[in-house]
Amino acid sequence: MITRRTSPPTPDAVGFANHTRIEGVAGFVLAILTCLVSLAGTLDCAAASALGANKFDLALDYTAPNPPPGADPAGYARVRRAMGQKAILDARDTGLSFFRAAITGYSPSGFDAKHHDLSLWLDDPAAYWADLDAMFADMDAAGLRLVPSFVWNIAQFPAIAGDDIATFVHDPNSKSRQLLTRYLRDFIGRYKDRKTILFYEMGNEMNLLADLDARKECKADPCIAGNFTTAEMTRFARDVVGVIKSLDPGRAVSSGYSLPRPGASHLQARPQFAPGGPDWTPDTVQEFDHDLLAVNEPFDMVS
Repeated sequence: MITRRTSPPTPDAVGFANHTRIEGVAGFVLAILTCLVSLAGTLDCAAASALGANKFDLALDYTAPNPPPGADPAGYARVRRAMGQKAILDARDTGLSFFRAAITGYSPSGFDAKHHDLSLWLDDPAAYWADLDAMFADMDAAGLRLVPSFVWNIAQFPAIAGDDIATFVHDPNSKSRQLLTRYLRDFIGRYKDRKTILFYEMGNEMNLLADLDARKECKADPCIAGNFTTAEMTRFARDVVGVIKSLDPGRAVSSGYSLPRPGASHLQARPQFAPGGPDWTPDTVQEFDHDLLAVNEPFDMVS
C-alpha cells in the first residue's frame, strides 16, 4: 500500500496492484509491486515475482450455486467444477502465480432472492467448505495462490440479512455486518495457515459508491437505497481490516478500491445528497494524491 507509517513495514507486507487488460487473457492481470513510503513521502518500489489474473467466479465454479432452470444440478456442478479446474491449469501453464476471486460470489442484490451464492454456506456449511477445500487443493497442486475478495457486491450481505447498504456500512452491530464477520471468521479460521492465500482483499470498487445519493437514485430497490460518505466507508474499512487482522495478523489486507473519481475530493466535500451537491469539479494532482492515500489508510496494499 502507499501509506505513511511511523515505522517502516516489511517489504512483503505492502504493495501496489496495477490492473492492466492484456490481449488474450480473460479478466485483468495484476502486477504486484512492493512499495515503501519514506518519511519524506517518496515511494521506494521493487517489483515482486507475482503475476496473476482476475478470475471472479472461481469459487462459484466449485460451489456451483443457482443452476439454470431445467438443468440437472449434479451435472451442472460437474461442468462448473471442470471449468474451474481448467482455469487453474491454464493459469499454471501460462505462468501465472495467483487468481483474484470473489470468494463469496455476488448474489443476492435484493431481498426477494430465494437462492443465492452463499445459500450453501448457510444451509449446509460442511458441503460448502468441502467444495472450497477442493478448490484450495487444486490450486495447491498447480502451485497457484489466491487473493480472496470478501465484499465484491456491497449489497450481498445486506440483502441476505434484510438490511440496506447504509446500515451495513454504518452499523458494526447490524445483522448484515455480523454476517460478514461470521464469514470472515469461518473462512480465515479455516485457511489462514494455508500458503495458498497471497493476501486478503476487502472488496471491489466500494469507493465508487460513496458520496452518491443512492437513496434517491435507487429508491425502487430498498436494499441498495442507502447513502454513505467516504469517511463512513473508511470507518467500515477499519472495522473489517481489524477483524481480518485479529484472525490472521501476518497477512496483508488490500482495499480493492478503484482509482479515485476525477473529482473525488470535491464530491466528498459536497456529496450528491448534500444541499447544492454534487460537486464534480476535477481534483488537482495534489488532491488526487491526498485522496488516494487517505481512503487506503486502513490497508496494507492498494489493489
